Amino acid sequence: MTNKYSIEVVLAPEGLEVLKINGYYTHSRFKPLEEAETFVGKNYQKQTVHILFGYGSGYIVEAFRNKLKEDDCLVVIDPIIENFNIYSDKIVYINSKDIKEVKEKLNSLFNVTQQIKVICSPNYDKICNDFYTDILRVIKDKLMMDKSNENTIVQSSTIWQKNFLDNLINLTIDQSLEVLMNSYNMPVIVASGGPSLTKQLPLLKVNREKFIIIAAGSTINSLLEDGIEPDYVVSIDGGEANYLHFKDLKLSKHTKFIYSMYSHSEIRKCFKSSAYYFVSDDTPDNLAYLEDVLNVNAMMLPSNGTVAQFAFHIATLISTGPVAFIGQDLAYTNNESHAKNNRLYTEYNNDLKNNPNVTYATGYYDDEVLTNYTFLSMRDGLEKLAKELSIQTDIYNCTEGGIKINGIKQLSFAEFCEKYAVNNQVVASNNQKNCEQILTKNKLINQLDTEVELYKKIQNILRENLILIKRNKSDYFFEKSILNQLDRNDKKLLKYRQRTALCVSYNPVWINVLKNFKEKNHETEQEAYLRVKSQNNTLYSSLIEVTSYTQNYTKKVLANLKEKTNE
Repeated sequence: MTNKYSIEVVLAPEGLEVLKINGYYTHSRFKPLEEAETFVGKNYQKQTVHILFGYGSGYIVEAFRNKLKEDDCLVVIDPIIENFNIYSDKIVYINSKDIKEVKEKLNSLFNVTQQIKVICSPNYDKICNDFYTDILRVIKDKLMMDKSNENTIVQSSTIWQKNFLDNLINLTIDQSLEVLMNSYNMPVIVASGGPSLTKQLPLLKVNREKFIIIAAGSTINSLLEDGIEPDYVVSIDGGEANYLHFKDLKLSKHTKFIYSMYSHSEIRKCFKSSAYYFVSDDTPDNLAYLEDVLNVNAMMLPSNGTVAQFAFHIATLISTGPVAFIGQDLAYTNNESHAKNNRLYTEYNNDLKNNPNVTYATGYYDDEVLTNYTFLSMRDGLEKLAKELSIQTDIYNCTEGGIKINGIKQLSFAEFCEKYAVNNQVVASNNQKNCEQILTKNKLINQLDTEVELYKKIQNILRENLILIKRNKSDYFFEKSILNQLDRNDKKLLKYRQRTALCVSYNPVWINVLKNFKEKNHETEQEAYLRVKSQNNTLYSSLIEVTSYTQNYTKKVLANLKEKTNE
């Protein structure tokens, strides 16, 4: 309990206790159990994460506990009541007055495939009005960010699959990022493309030789325009627009390239020096494919979503020195989208405030700044990553503008330079190790030839599954013989898929079938059957389509590879 609230215990009929907080009853003072059952009956939805604000005396939570099914979850948030008496693996209780703590816990409890329903216990919106408003905002932000991430996956999966296949050719000449682990003891500057980067470039140029500089994606254009050639450039974006940022660059052999397997494969040709690849953990099957099928070394990094976050993580891996961000605004500083000389630079007018995707957030100087939900998602990713990595590395936000990134110390760039840009830094390049390159072009050709045949087998099984579903005679259930054959086929599909590069294209298919075929309340037996039947038809039809695409593109990669081999 807390002294902020005036709490009374009122006895309802049959001796049931009802809490009265700040003059408001949290349940019916006459029939709390009956009221709780009615409340839950109106608000419960199958296959849903229910977020209940307010525990009260626990009668509503108890009624929910009796209602929750296998795919359900109840999250109870209460800043007042500390003694939570109902235990269930389907119920999560958050007792906190700190909105940041609530946000951190909420963000880990649901994802893009789940339905969310927010419910307020009686009078809790009056008892804790401001806190309830903050929680609604946090949930809205999370849903908007999840939607943004979902859109990215759906729109980009085909491009990512294409680039993964194209980049397989690069693996015959490049090395895993792991060879750069702890290669330096110098401070590292992670340069991002936010508007505030421009003001830091003069000082960066003066101290150029005292830092390792990592450019996050298209930021390289702003650096080169100011005469600063970075040591490394990180790229993860697979779009054609990203390639255009690099297409006409004039780089010496000094600048090295670090790329995700999803990055546009043509960017590799823009670099004359060494290059290093990695995979992200959003599709761990890619790591297994590289290591177990192709037998090449690979390094997997957490999927952070933005090139700046990957660049940050890489900075902590390759050097034992401190790390500083510059240009990490994640906000429309001075109504600008990016730093000057960045090809994405856009200057906005005051209409930016009327954009539904734009919102306010706490700024670097504790002011209010304009940002958007994509930027907020990036900030959350940085905060999470910084929390994991700051134990071993000194990390500073030297942006001096934009959004506040909690958990990362703020320091002016001038102070960072004064503290760390000293003359006795030594590049520990002798720590770099070479991995024997064992993926030859001929070996890759043989593997891709095998995969083309496997894709044929996969498509045949998927078509057979569609025929089996159509053959089912009942309108209410799947016959046991049909289910058994579907199960055997699905096991074959998994076995074949794990021996191919087919992985990324499947992601939007899984999202669709998991998200859009939820069980409805009061569903009849026939309605349930028709829903599952439609779900499976959608699944297998969509998998045929993406498998066919991957097969056809694999043939193109093979033709290209064979042409290079014959040169």
